Amino acid sequence: MFSDLYLGNPEALFLLLFIIPTLYWVKRSYKASVAIRVAFKEEPSSKGQYIFIASILTLMIISLTFFVSSPQIDVYDPVATDSYGEFVFLVDTSRSMAVRPSPERESNLEASQQVMLDVVNNLGSSVKYQVFGYSELAFSLSSLSGDYDYIRDTIQNGLYIDVIPRKGSDIANALAAVASKKIENEAYKNVTHVILFSDGQLTIGDATRIHTAIRVLNEADISVVAVGLGSTTGQRIPVYNDDGNFTGSYERTSEGNVYVSYLQERNLKIIAESTDGRYFHQSSGEELVEYLSAYLYTPEDIPKSEFELVGRKDYGWIPLSIFITALFILSARAGKLY
Repeated sequence: MFSDLYLGNPEALFLLLFIIPTLYWVKRSYKASVAIRVAFKEEPSSKGQYIFIASILTLMIISLTFFVSSPQIDVYDPVATDSYGEFVFLVDTSRSMAVRPSPERESNLEASQQVMLDVVNNLGSSVKYQVFGYSELAFSLSSLSGDYDYIRDTIQNGLYIDVIPRKGSDIANALAAVASKKIENEAYKNVTHVILFSDGQLTIGDATRIHTAIRVLNEADISVVAVGLGSTTGQRIPVYNDDGNFTGSYERTSEGNVYVSYLQERNLKIIAESTDGRYFHQSSGEELVEYLSAYLYTPEDIPKSEFELVGRKDYGWIPLSIFITALFILSARAGKLY
């Protein structure tokens, strides 16, 4: 605590110079006392008494100097013991996220929404999040905020298939876009992780662009936590009628084949591990929360310049108490000098 102590009036330290004439005065007083006692043929005063008095006077000058110097500690807000962190959710919202394990089960996008809500609800009360969606382009769907009602509403109502009306899903572009945000915008300086929700599907031409995105992420000091959506055995997109009932058929590609999406875990693991991150499957929500909690920080880790100064605690009473005690002792001994 006292490592943060500082002097509000450091100019008062010049009062310490009075120690020199004070000690000189005590020395002259001792010599005068000895001369007087010798003249009256009395036993000279004890030299130890004057050394004691000199020590008390020195202590009084030092304590009074530090009292006038106004020792104090700044008090900042917040004073809570909550943990803090800043994370970005980056969610694939392309058509492929509509695949399901079966017609009655939730889609990959719905699964990602549930994982995000679990993180928001269980990670901590002072964590900030931002939601990005991406397809061919990446787009911010929320601001970086600690307003959980706002973030939950964005997750539940702002994320849906084709919310960004562009075909395909460009992971490399999306990751690079978030990394660039941190590099270019001071508001993102405390973002440590991007939580990527994807099936990991890449094209042959994506390899070079992924390496570029990884380089930019490392430059921005952002780790990727990749959450794999779907199944390695493949999933399809059921077709429903206007009443929401399964029609018995599945969406097809432009070539007429049933569209099947396969989870490419290897691609996601490479991206995560290349940025000092980690891969999780969508079913590992609790492990994800535990992992992210290790990257939260407490108020003691935050530079005080980021907190609001709400007051100062004065510690002048400590040197004042020393001064008064020394003065009492000096008063009690002063009469014995002569």
